[in-house]
Amino acid sequence: LADGALGASFYMQDDVTKKSNSYLLRSEDGGRSWGDAVVIGPGDHNETALIRVGDGLMLAAARTQTDAHLDLFASEDEGCTWSLLGPVSTAGQIPAHLLALADGRILLVFGIRNQGLHGVGARFSDDGGRSWGRMRLLAGFGAGTDGGYPASVQLEDGTILTAHYAARVPHHHRYHMGVVLWRVD
Repeated sequence: LADGALGASFYMQDDVTKKSNSYLLRSEDGGRSWGDAVVIGPGDHNETALIRVGDGLMLAAARTQTDAHLDLFASEDEGCTWSLLGPVSTAGQIPAHLLALADGRILLVFGIRNQGLHGVGARFSDDGGRSWGRMRLLAGFGAGTDGGYPASVQLEDGTILTAHYAARVPHHHRYHMGVVLWRVD
C-alpha cells in the first residue's frame, strides 16, 4: 500500500447464519503480524481479489455466495472504507484476479462455470474500474466439469500469461493446470 503496509484479503463465514464477509487485512511489519481487518463485502461475499490502482484507489472483486457472481468494490482511502460499485460478472462467473496492465488498463479474469460453457473469461477497464468492456472468452473447456481460479501476469513483450485449473476438458480428463498465452490486441 502507499504507506508501505501489506494488504491481503480473507473471508470468514458465520457458523450459524452461513453468511460471510470479505475483509482487507493489513500488516505494518512486512507480514510478521496482521491486524486492522476492514470489511470489504458484507454478508454475502467471500473469495476476493485486490488491486491497488493508485492515488489511494483500490478495487476488490468479491465472489458472492448466493448466485456466485462477482461484485466490484472500491476504496478511495487505501482500503480503510469500501463501497459497492456493482456486479462485474453474471452468475457462475467466479472467482476473480485483477491485474494492472502496462498500458494503464485493468484486466479482470475469472472462471466461467455456466451450464454449457466452462472456461476462463476476461474483461478490461480503461477508466480505473468505473466501467468494463464486454466479456472475452480466453479458454473454453467444452463439456468440462470444473475449472477456474485464473491468475494473470503480463510479460515484458506485452503477452499475457493466464494460468487456471480445469477438469475433463477435451485433451485431458483429470484435474490439471492449464496456461493461456495471449495478447490484448
